[in-house]
Parts: sequence; C-alpha cells; structure tokens
Amino acid sequence: KSNRITRVYAIWYFRTDTVELGALGKEAEHAVLYDWITEDGKATGDTTAWIDAIAKETHGWPQHILSYVKPALEQLHADKGLMTAEGLPTVLEAGRVRRTTYYRHRAEGFVEEHRQSFANMLADVPLGGSTTRSTILSHLMQEYGPDEAKRLFRRAEEKGIIVERDGRYAVPIPSMHDWLVSNYARILDTGISARPLEQFRNVGGRD
Repeated sequence: KSNRITRVYAIWYFRTDTVELGALGKEAEHAVLYDWITEDGKATGDTTAWIDAIAKETHGWPQHILSYVKPALEQLHADKGLMTAEGLPTVLEAGRVRRTTYYRHRAEGFVEEHRQSFANMLADVPLGGSTTRSTILSHLMQEYGPDEAKRLFRRAEEKGIIVERDGRYAVPIPSMHDWLVSNYARILDTGISARPLEQFRNVGGRD
C-alpha cells in the first residue's frame, strides 16, 4: 500500500507540471520503481540491477523517474517480464531522450538568444548552486533593457527554469542546469561554447 501511495504521489507531482519540490529520498524512489516494474511491468526475478541502474540516472526526481519508467514498461512487456541484460541499455537510452525532451518543454517560449542569455549567466553558477535576483536581472538588462529583463525573469519562474530558495534563485534540477549551459552557453566575443556541445552527463552524482 505504501508503495502505491508513493507512486500516486509521483504521478501527481509530474502532472502538476512543476519542478519546485525536491527529489524523492532513496527509499521512496526505489519503492516507486519496484512497484512499477513488478506490478505494471510484471517483472520476474531480482529487480535490483534494473532499479539501481535507473536510480543512478533519476536521483529521485519524479520527472526523471517517469521518463525512464515508460520505456522500462515497454521493454518488459516486449520481453514478457524478463529483465534482460540487453534490454536495460535500451531503457536507459530511451529515458535519456525523454529527459532531454522534458528540458526542451521547459524552455519552450524562449528563443535561442534568450536561452543563451540564461545559460551564459548560469555558466558561472555551480551545479546545484544559486545566485541572486539582482544578478540575474542585471545580466538580462545588459542585453534587453529593464522591462524585457523583468518579463524574461517572470517567464523563467513560470516555466520552472529558475525557482526561489531561501531568497536566492537556482535551476531546480542540476542536470537541467547542465543541459542549458552545455547546449546554449557561449563565451562572449568568440561564439565558442562554454562547455562542449554534447549530450549532457551526470555531474557529481546529481541530477
């Protein structure tokens, strides 16, 4: 029963289209994954390898859990509940694609120049770190002026790209922060990416 309640919470969390809340703890995350894999996926045998591998990429974030659960269920249904060594990499790759799609959804409504502006500002903020409202606005004002800077700031809050924590602002999911910087940050005057333009990687064991 407790597993089912936790899973329902995760579904509700995702459907509210918000990222302000924190990640599930390890025990709750594993309960969610176990419940889905065994009850919905009808998995047989030891689930440890699959759950551990998925959890290394989701780190408790409900949005990420759901990104990996759907391909896991599809793979299990195709393999009649068998958790094969060949099936797991397919699940993980499909989850990564879905995770990236989630970030793109968050960034909808921001043209590439706007994304680059936020990414350039975030390039100096460590993953999981935060900055001040005035720092963000000051950076945006340099490019767009005060009115447009405030509009972009409000829009970023509404889309969950930045959230307020203890009076400071941060990207709520570290890997979304990394995705923005890796794909959109540019070193001024050179046009060179601040980080390599490649598929993002987990950094510091966080996501």
